[in-house]
Amino acid sequence: GWKSKIPGMSGTKEVKAAKEMKGIIDAFIDLLGKDATDKDLEVLRKIEKLRIANQVNAPLQTVNMVIDQMANMCVVQKVLRNRQKAGKKLPETQENLVFVVQNEGLQHMSGRLKEKMMKMAGNNFKGLGR
Repeated sequence: GWKSKIPGMSGTKEVKAAKEMKGIIDAFIDLLGKDATDKDLEVLRKIEKLRIANQVNAPLQTVNMVIDQMANMCVVQKVLRNRQKAGKKLPETQENLVFVVQNEGLQHMSGRLKEKMMKMAGNNFKGLGR
């Protein structure tokens, strides 16, 4: 993009992270096709994720993070799409969006994503009862 043409901008952390993420997404498209869904990403095996990580020279953790971010975006889109279809008001602020997704998001998550979220929530609360 045009920002990478500005001296000093092409080497920033943000630009490098964006290029890495774009490379991972392009690798997903190469592997799964342009019509892939969040469910296709969800069932990728570890060996496939490792191939993608190797292809784009990124850690496996980053590949998993991109998959999680895409799954979260899909949940948000489904919540918003269903609210719009039902004639409900769409959130106007970031705080309202977070509230709506927290309240309505579970019904739009796959079983695997629900399990993952519950596991993460459990890990976040370990040790609080001591």
